[in-house]
Amino acid sequence: MQEHLPAEVVSRPDKKGFPTPFGPWLKGPLQEYASDVFARRAFRQRGLFRPHKVAALFERHKSGQADHAWLLWRILNIETWLGIFQDDFEGTCGRYSPEIATALPL
Repeated sequence: MQEHLPAEVVSRPDKKGFPTPFGPWLKGPLQEYASDVFARRAFRQRGLFRPHKVAALFERHKSGQADHAWLLWRILNIETWLGIFQDDFEGTCGRYSPEIATALPL
């Protein structure tokens, strides 16, 4: 963005990124979605995470006993990505490009 912003803005040392409020989201509007993802058979059987540990972290987060939002958000995103691109790869890619869905041996 150097060509679009003044030098004093580009070089300003006190810039901060936009904080994503995933902690409150996991306690509010995304709580049901996260619960559903963590309860899926594919999540339990995949073997990438220990579902009982994730459930315990999620319960502690929801109850306010601990803030596990950073870790839970990443687990949720990894599992969502795997659900789309591993579990339903053909269906997902077929929506965008039937050629991709039938060309790859996944």
